[in-house]
Amino acid sequence: MLGSVFAKGMRDQWRSLLAWGISVAAIAFLMTAFYPSVKASTASYQQIADQLPTALRDAFIGSDIASPAGWLDTKLFSMMAPIVLLVYAIAAGARGIAGEEETGTLDMLLAQPVSRGRVLVQKYADVVAGVALLTATLFATLVAAAPAFGMHLGAWQLLQGSLLVGLLGLAFGSVAFLVAAAWGRRGLAAGVAGGLAGIMYLTNILAPESTVLQRLQPASLFYYYGIAPLSDGLRAEDVVAFGLTSAVALALAYAAFARRDIGA
Repeated sequence: MLGSVFAKGMRDQWRSLLAWGISVAAIAFLMTAFYPSVKASTASYQQIADQLPTALRDAFIGSDIASPAGWLDTKLFSMMAPIVLLVYAIAAGARGIAGEEETGTLDMLLAQPVSRGRVLVQKYADVVAGVALLTATLFATLVAAAPAFGMHLGAWQLLQGSLLVGLLGLAFGSVAFLVAAAWGRRGLAAGVAGGLAGIMYLTNILAPESTVLQRLQPASLFYYYGIAPLSDGLRAEDVVAFGLTSAVALALAYAAFARRDIGA
């Protein structure tokens, strides 16, 4: 047993986290490396974008696709990066408590001179640390690769876009962590968080076509993530929405885990 639950969790996931980090870096690098060919065919790409239906264009292309920020918004920040961070964060959140419980090691952790609350908080810290490392990897790759391929974007702009992806992933990872702490089932936790992400995503992109969905749109976390996170930047209301979701989920997880019969 390592000196802390947090250290044990990081040791248990370092191989998978390394693989996730390599994937994030590879995706970010490829998206920037492809930009010179896009820049050389600006008119063609913009013409294709302009021919798309308005709802589809607004959902997937938030700005000028031929600009550096527009290209990364369309290909990286609106699709690939959120998918990777969401999958990792939801899996990590579901695994935090439920993974230990399903493998029979949670009893060993709770048998140590450490409270349930401390175990829960340190397990959550593993999720936060993993998301933070992937977010840092995304940011560092973009800062290093973008100038090499003629994408003149400021470090602060890239940091804001990267933070939005990380905060989005952490919010849904926190939901998975809550369900796992309350019911101790990894599959249920991943399914609930993943299903909620899908519902919120569809609510956000279909809202312009429905007055009912327009009223519900502010309840979707993707509403705060936006269509063009790199171009629009990080706003105070975004931080509040993501931070509040994560904090409430952790508080509810703490309360549920403290009362639950682990042997049930």
